[in-house]
Amino acid sequence: MIALGPMLFEQWWLNHYPKAALGLAAITLGYYLIGLPHEARQTVAHTGLEYLSFIALIGSLYVVSGGIHI
Repeated sequence: MIALGPMLFEQWWLNHYPKAALGLAAITLGYYLIGLPHEARQTVAHTGLEYLSFIALIGSLYVVSGGIHI
């Protein structure tokens, strides 16, 4: 939907993009929190934490290599 929405329903998509994006994210998050077995939820949580540490690493490398002062 996020890939085809802007092409197929351009005017509607421009007016309702935040609601559509949050709705699709809520469906995905609901599946991860309710639909998956307990063991799979632990795996998803662990992977999410690893992803956040990776994003922190990439962000810090970007700041250091670009000489950006925060």
